[in-house]
Amino acid sequence: MHDPVSKPPLDPSIPVSPNNPCPFLRGLVGEGFVEGGTVPLNTLSQTIANATGEAGLKKVSARIQVRGVAMIANGVTHILKSIWSGAQLDALRGGPLDKRGAGSRILGVDGKVNEDEIARLASFGRTYIDPNTGSSEPGLNATEIKTFMRDNLQRAGSAARWYYPLLMKFEWPILLKIIGKGKQGEERYLSVADVRTLFEQRQFPQRINQRILSQPVLSSCQLRFRWAAALSAFVIGLGLALLVAVAEFPNQVRAMLPQKGVLVNLLPPPLPTVPETKAAYWLEQNWSLKDRHWFHHASQGTATFPVPYEWFVALEQPRLHLFSKPGLVKDSAYLERFGFIPSPQTIQADTATLRRFGYANVYETTQVSDWSTRWTPAENVDGLPVGFARMTGVVDPATGRREDDMIGLTCAACHTGQIHYQGVDVRFDGGAAMTDLKKLELTTGLSIAYTLYVPFRFQRFADRVLGPEASATDRAALKQKLGAIGSFLIDWAKNYDKTIEGKKTWDGKQQQDTEEGFGRLDALNRIGNQVFAQDLAMSGVKGFDKNLHAQDAPVSYPAIWTVPWLKFAQYDASIEQPLIRNAGEALGVTALLNLSDAYPEDRLWRSSVNIRTLGWIEDMLRGPDPFKTADTATGPKFGGLLAPKWPSQILGDAWRLKPDRVERGRAVYAEMCSGCHLPDTNTPAFWSSKHWEPSGDSKVLNAVTIPLDEIKTDPEQSLVLSKRTVDVPGFLKVNTAD
Repeated sequence: MHDPVSKPPLDPSIPVSPNNPCPFLRGLVGEGFVEGGTVPLNTLSQTIANATGEAGLKKVSARIQVRGVAMIANGVTHILKSIWSGAQLDALRGGPLDKRGAGSRILGVDGKVNEDEIARLASFGRTYIDPNTGSSEPGLNATEIKTFMRDNLQRAGSAARWYYPLLMKFEWPILLKIIGKGKQGEERYLSVADVRTLFEQRQFPQRINQRILSQPVLSSCQLRFRWAAALSAFVIGLGLALLVAVAEFPNQVRAMLPQKGVLVNLLPPPLPTVPETKAAYWLEQNWSLKDRHWFHHASQGTATFPVPYEWFVALEQPRLHLFSKPGLVKDSAYLERFGFIPSPQTIQADTATLRRFGYANVYETTQVSDWSTRWTPAENVDGLPVGFARMTGVVDPATGRREDDMIGLTCAACHTGQIHYQGVDVRFDGGAAMTDLKKLELTTGLSIAYTLYVPFRFQRFADRVLGPEASATDRAALKQKLGAIGSFLIDWAKNYDKTIEGKKTWDGKQQQDTEEGFGRLDALNRIGNQVFAQDLAMSGVKGFDKNLHAQDAPVSYPAIWTVPWLKFAQYDASIEQPLIRNAGEALGVTALLNLSDAYPEDRLWRSSVNIRTLGWIEDMLRGPDPFKTADTATGPKFGGLLAPKWPSQILGDAWRLKPDRVERGRAVYAEMCSGCHLPDTNTPAFWSSKHWEPSGDSKVLNAVTIPLDEIKTDPEQSLVLSKRTVDVPGFLKVNTAD
């Protein structure tokens, strides 16, 4: 036992180095429980654990935690010295646990107490009743302490490090636990008077001294046991620290790892935080509310994601959570972080709901006729963002067998734009999306892997897909199918990397991917890889991985209003026929396709591409023939999806158009831009342009095409179709002579 007689009475004159910034440790030194210099870890951890008043396993846990923290208190390079000699209490300032002014600032670097900061601490609390005396005194409970610590970080600003919130969990909350008064929970509080005494006089409340003095001294055998426990604690603590870091700060951990390798591939890609939306507006573009929602969710026959629809909506986000369940991948707020735009489950909703998604505002004053009511409505029962579509009635192109509903991306995923400004979202169809499909691919694959290998995830996944009453046999079958998909994705990724490492570009350089990022996509190379490599592999035709090519030509998504009236749509004027263009896009976004001769001949070339829907989308974009429906007074004008007008009425006075500047801009455009981009579509000069050419019983616009050696822009996209070659199986009987 500690002998109270052997402990000298409190002597505030005992020197405590200003380089010891911890008030509790300063109290231990001031009270004479430990020396002010180097203190053995056994002594320090035992003394602090005694002060907690815990017993049994909780006390052992406290000792282990204290020892783990004390071991690194003087820095990583001093760990061995700390284990051998102890923690140096007069050399903690500037160490890994020192927040360098981002904490309470009650104790200055000179060891002097700032009374103003103690008063500031008290301002975050309220009055409590002392359970021992019945008198009232100021204090802070756990919630108020959290508010105080958050304010400390905000006050520190950029000086605060990302790991400071983790350090703070071991400071004031622990002080509340040890010297606090009252019952557990919100009634327990930290007395401001006790805090002042601890800082100014380095003196504990008498009850804490009694705890320490009444504890038994460990025997040598117990000390040896503690040594082994401490080593275990270090290993366990390091593992827990890594787990906490990965769970709470995955982006920071990912940034510290080599960007190629197994470890970094196990972490989800970093995603931006979505700014708060206070109001949303879809701009008027000559489409009705029903047209818009149909375009946003009509399936073009694609299965972009490698799992059935019901599986996708049951997948969890690939992030570790220590004390809560992760959200689902399908959660709109999560998918918005990839650049997608939220969409309601149905347009048969109340006005408040439609307004929240931006659908109600324009249609309160503008009404246009519906196109899409002629066709099957598109559903969005799971509230997926714009561009996600459920493919129903799926048939395996090779066997003709009915399959589960699949989920894919449709045109709107890449051709629907949004501008966010000061809490206002301005949305428009046909514009360039700001999505990052590569990150979504990686996330989906990781989600499948986490479902298979992270404890408890598959059980929850199976409950969602099969129901909680599903048999063990059905669950095992589901896991086998999901595992097969996961294995294929891993093998294909390895195969892709290996193939690209061994390939050269047309001019002899090493092929390598160019990051697409938000708002860009290497669509042409992706389509080539999908059709001439992966689709052949999935059809059971081997040996055509050699057709793979690095994704090295990303470009911004082009606007598609008026595109149906252009002779060529691509930047490089490479594809003329609209159906070829649209069907090729659908194949690239992973429509199901049979390229195997192992099935009846009439199954070859079969696909899930929904030609009818592609035609309907083209009709909606095109609108009526402007030359056949032209008003004799105003002349021709486009009647399908129109380019959006600048939303002056939405973004505030600073963004309102000024007529004189508009006129000057129009003159500058006519002089400097119209030679390549043609005149304004609302002028007679545009409709009488020589670039309009006969096409059947109408006309198409042959837009200006400029040779690369003249315009000198990045040539990579144009080189895809002019330089890339592929091999195809002989049984496909593809004539390559032309």
